[in-house]
Amino acid sequence: MRRMRGHRRRFGARVAVLVSGALLAMTGAAVPGLAQEQVQLTLDVPEASGLYVHLTARADNTADVRADMRMEIQPPDLTPAGPERVPGLAGPDEPVELRPGFVNESGRPVGKFALRMNAYNRHLTVDQKYRNCWYPDTEDEASDAGLAGTELAWCEFDTPVPPHTAWRIAQPMIGYLDAGIPAESVRYELLYGGRDKAAYPHRGSGPELTLERVPTSDIKESRDAWGALIVYGTAQVDYAPVVEGPVRGKVGQTVTVRIGARNVNGGKLPGVNPDRFEIVPPEGTTITGTPYTVDGDPMSNACKRPAKGSRVWRCGLGSEAFEQIDGRKGARTTVTVRLRIDDKVPGARGTVRVIGKYDRTNDNDSAALATDINGRVGTSPIAIGAAAAGGLVVVAGGVVLARRYLRGRRG
Repeated sequence: MRRMRGHRRRFGARVAVLVSGALLAMTGAAVPGLAQEQVQLTLDVPEASGLYVHLTARADNTADVRADMRMEIQPPDLTPAGPERVPGLAGPDEPVELRPGFVNESGRPVGKFALRMNAYNRHLTVDQKYRNCWYPDTEDEASDAGLAGTELAWCEFDTPVPPHTAWRIAQPMIGYLDAGIPAESVRYELLYGGRDKAAYPHRGSGPELTLERVPTSDIKESRDAWGALIVYGTAQVDYAPVVEGPVRGKVGQTVTVRIGARNVNGGKLPGVNPDRFEIVPPEGTTITGTPYTVDGDPMSNACKRPAKGSRVWRCGLGSEAFEQIDGRKGARTTVTVRLRIDDKVPGARGTVRVIGKYDRTNDNDSAALATDINGRVGTSPIAIGAAAAGGLVVVAGGVVLARRYLRGRRG
């Protein structure tokens, strides 16, 4: 395709350029005999329409070709605030104030836009009271409609937002964290365009949700397209280690111990398990692997090998190697840990420690990994006794031979 030649002008003017016949094919019209011909292309953007472009191509040996295109000039992106923690801990049925914020970092003003909010793990609901906001059905109704069920609200604003200014919603969106859930993340986006009526069918009937300008230093811009408000509750997931027996065997043997974690209080995790337990093997032993299976297929290690210079194995409870610890009191998950006994170290003990993001009861997070090591592989008390007796026989035989030798010399 030959390079286009022409002049750039403002919208509302006519622009004439020279293009090849290949470009003309982009209009969707078949124009015979123009494969290598040059044509005159006219770009017409009427002042009245603003969003429509009329494209006309003319040549000496064929009829004019015309195409209409719709152009959308989108306002600049509004940048949401980065992750922010909502102050305090939310108790059961206790209201939580949610105030999303954003910045217009561009040099152009913004008029109409929308704020969309959702609950990342479906464990928080909001009051449906603002008349310029639309809200979803209940979770069951959303599931029946094929929706994710995480939607919270869609709110529309026509407040002018000047360049380089920061804003928050003036009245808080009131949320409620589900009972027994330790945390939830409320995510939000600033968008243009209309709402999804299937996702947000119910309009609020209360006062209008408005915006208020805040200092730009009050908003730390997000690196993502969405902002987040992190809500923590009074609930927790209290873990304790599981250690099924000591490291028992002889020096030179490789033995196994089941190690893991259990849910002490029946706390509920808000999503994928972010927690782990760590194993420090007893002195004189070495962990050689943490094998597991997936659908009957053997896998190598459920736990991450230690970094250089460390002896700590880290086992992520959210991996496929572990059954998920649900919200039942006493629920547990373990993995087989293989340990090689290198030496007998009197009183040696290892450590198993559980680290939970939502575990605030720390006095039960660690347990000892004891040892019971007796003897070495290939040796026994009988064998040791026989070896000692053999040594005495050799010594005695040596004495007899020496006496006979001396007598022969005297004779």
